[in-house]
Amino acid sequence: MSAKSRTKITMPRKTANWRIRFADQRFWSVRDVLLMVAASFEYGGFRICAVLLPDCLDKYTAFLACYKPGNAGDPPLAFPRPRLYGPQQKGPPLLTGMHTRMIMDTGRHALHPRLKPVMRVITVSRWMLFSTVVLLAVVFAVLYIIHPGRVLLIAAAITLPLMSVLFLVLDRLVMKTVIRRIHSTSTLMLSTQPEAMVMQPTGVSLMQGHIVELRKQDTALDSPPWGLACITTSGQKYLGRKPREVLVYHDAADRESRLALDGGKQIFWGTLTTAEQREQGRRSLNRVLLLVLALLVGIGMLFYVQSDMRMDAVRENLRLAEQSAHWPSVPGVVQSSGVEKRKVSRGRSKVTAYAAEVTYQYTVAGDTYTGSIIRFCYAPTRSLQTAREEAAQYPAGGSVTVAYDPAAPGLGVLQPGYTDACQADAREIRVGGIAMTGMMILVIAIFAAVMWWQNKCYTRTAARLARYGIRF
Repeated sequence: MSAKSRTKITMPRKTANWRIRFADQRFWSVRDVLLMVAASFEYGGFRICAVLLPDCLDKYTAFLACYKPGNAGDPPLAFPRPRLYGPQQKGPPLLTGMHTRMIMDTGRHALHPRLKPVMRVITVSRWMLFSTVVLLAVVFAVLYIIHPGRVLLIAAAITLPLMSVLFLVLDRLVMKTVIRRIHSTSTLMLSTQPEAMVMQPTGVSLMQGHIVELRKQDTALDSPPWGLACITTSGQKYLGRKPREVLVYHDAADRESRLALDGGKQIFWGTLTTAEQREQGRRSLNRVLLLVLALLVGIGMLFYVQSDMRMDAVRENLRLAEQSAHWPSVPGVVQSSGVEKRKVSRGRSKVTAYAAEVTYQYTVAGDTYTGSIIRFCYAPTRSLQTAREEAAQYPAGGSVTVAYDPAAPGLGVLQPGYTDACQADAREIRVGGIAMTGMMILVIAIFAAVMWWQNKCYTRTAARLARYGIRF
């Protein structure tokens, strides 16, 4: 481009409602578009202008468009035969060497006012999650300063990276999905005129959201719907069954058939769906539900296997405890006595417990044996004092009476016939099994109810729409 043909771009100014047609024959209705026009910039009867359009990234995309002025003049602009020159397209010689597309950051969020509360909630949630990670790091640092220890360092080395990765993954997920969806919805709401309609939930849900029927307000509820849409929102997850009035934002030329619905208290977004998309989404949802159900059943089966193994061990200890009451006994000598600190499972966490550790020797038929069993089903206690009192009953070097199994003299016990601990363990396992069984029955019942309700709503909606020749 020669120096003489260069012109100064005027400052952006707001214009009236524009309707711009692109090279792929799509129309975009844009309100309050920022327009920059080169003064008297013409080539071969065409006028070239730069049009700034807001996209979903809080920025404006600048296009150099070539058009022929209409008889009515400017503005508004008329596009009898519009052309768009993209990055891979070659324009007239006058455009050679020019950047035909560029991204310009306006420094402002072109967000629809109705979507600003949703964006504020998301922003606050992201900062709260980030603050949680920082606060956790500060807590670990303070605890290490007060009570330095290797265990605390290991816990921090495991917890902090996991929390940081979780924050980054969730933040990336929100940025890529929710925020981008909000901005695309905002662009749609800013660039199209809404139409008043009635939204009727069908009760059918897909992986992408809820299926609803949309009808124009001047039509009856038993008339054919204007369209079937799959919508979702960042707030309420259950839409109910009652129809509600909404403002529908839709661009008929949008290939993705995106929608934005203003329901007064909530903003919904989604797309118009076809019969094939609905069927595919329904199958995907059923597969996911069955996969989750199979996973839960598998976890339940593993719990049952573990419980059965524990119960077998308790039954064996109970049998030995009952038989030990009739075993013969011999004198023995305590070799060592003390208290051992252990980590035991209590629900989902590990707690500190204490157990008396006693080692003794005894002789049967000239053979010397070493034992350490105080009583069968002996369990550690949370009380250090109780464990010390238990160990104090058997001081090192003291004499004890050891009952032994005549069939296996190496199996000895200091307190024979003590069955209370084994019976308590058996009761605990039985209660856990009953609770797990009830939970599994409840989960299966919930899944069955959800699938039954989905199939019922699907059948009812399909039968109603079939009267209008619409395949659901």
